[in-house]
Amino acid sequence: MHVGYVYILVNTSMPGLVKVGKTRGTASERARGLYTTGVPEPFEVAFELISEEYERLESEIHSALVECRVNPHREFFKCSVDKAIEVLKDLHAKHQAPEESLFYTLHRELKDSHTKNAAVLRLFSHLTTHQDSLDEMLPLLVYVVESQDWHDKDYAKEEAIEWLKKTQDPIAIQALCRYEKRDPQHIALQITEEKTDKGVSEKGIMADLLTWLRSRVRFFL
Repeated sequence: MHVGYVYILVNTSMPGLVKVGKTRGTASERARGLYTTGVPEPFEVAFELISEEYERLESEIHSALVECRVNPHREFFKCSVDKAIEVLKDLHAKHQAPEESLFYTLHRELKDSHTKNAAVLRLFSHLTTHQDSLDEMLPLLVYVVESQDWHDKDYAKEEAIEWLKKTQDPIAIQALCRYEKRDPQHIALQITEEKTDKGVSEKGIMADLLTWLRSRVRFFL
């Protein structure tokens, strides 16, 4: 997709009017090109905006300012410069993609052979400093465990497995079951043993966890 400009021009010989158009060049170049023998004063650039959506933006601002349009066959509008700029900015904001979250950035990078090794390190680093995001990042950890083509396969998988063992989420336990080819209850017991604190009955924790697992048996079908 090509990039272009949507511009707003003014001319001292045309008070109260603004020219709103698009160009593949710069707005300044377009303004100079409009200064012909039939125009007493040169145009000045009041505002310009670069975008891949420049053609759509021009069409939309023309529609938004249709009541101000002097001639349907010309790009001149009888409105203030501030109003034209405000409308263009608002339209542009609607086409701006929301800032990509870290999850989606890592998800995209993990699936790219050129970026996935750096991405997996970023994932582990992020979890180390933001352990409260573990639940959010679970699908990425599962992907790391189940992916087959890591350059540093053992490290990536082993580290991801350790993070999965820190949660009792069904998604994590299911992934561990698939990876280690074990019964879900066996994995749950292993996790429980590793998480048992001093003074807490290991038997009681395991019983509670098995009850929890049975109530979520649908996750293992």
